[in-house]
Amino acid sequence: MRHGYTPERITAMSTEDIRTLQNNARRLGADDVVAMCQEELQKRAPAKAKRVVGVNKGYVAGYHFVCAKDHGVTFESDGRFRSRSWVVAEENVANSLRNGAYIALHESRSLPSYRQGKIVGYEVVDRGLMGKDNTGIEFIVEADDLNREWVGDGTGEKGYLWSGALGSNEETEDKATSE
Repeated sequence: MRHGYTPERITAMSTEDIRTLQNNARRLGADDVVAMCQEELQKRAPAKAKRVVGVNKGYVAGYHFVCAKDHGVTFESDGRFRSRSWVVAEENVANSLRNGAYIALHESRSLPSYRQGKIVGYEVVDRGLMGKDNTGIEFIVEADDLNREWVGDGTGEKGYLWSGALGSNEETEDKATSE
């Protein structure tokens, strides 16, 4: 079957017309036309945005968690408290501890924190769950009275204030870490 389609002729067609031609050629078994259409459509496909890897936001300077009614919180005799376990990257927590970060617990994202303070230690604990989130971090915190507003975008129960956002009032949530 002679069809008369050339790469030049297909290049001159609209994308919609090329797709129609490709479907018809496939239906009729004109594999050479299907291949020419596919080649032209690939040339026209928008370039995929390159993913920026390793953007340095600094360290997490503040952790905000929704934790209703001190759920899982324990109190120590020296005025410190220990949070329930949270799934956060231990590398981030260790870096935060070195830089004097804080934690703030909230009843909801829309309310100021009701319990907060400077992180003075942490422990990796077994959460008793199956799967990748089986371990978590319990924060050991020196309590203070500085109620803090929620920091972090997104819709989850965690919000992070990154040190790179300090001074620019930009507040972000860690989305890169699968937690």
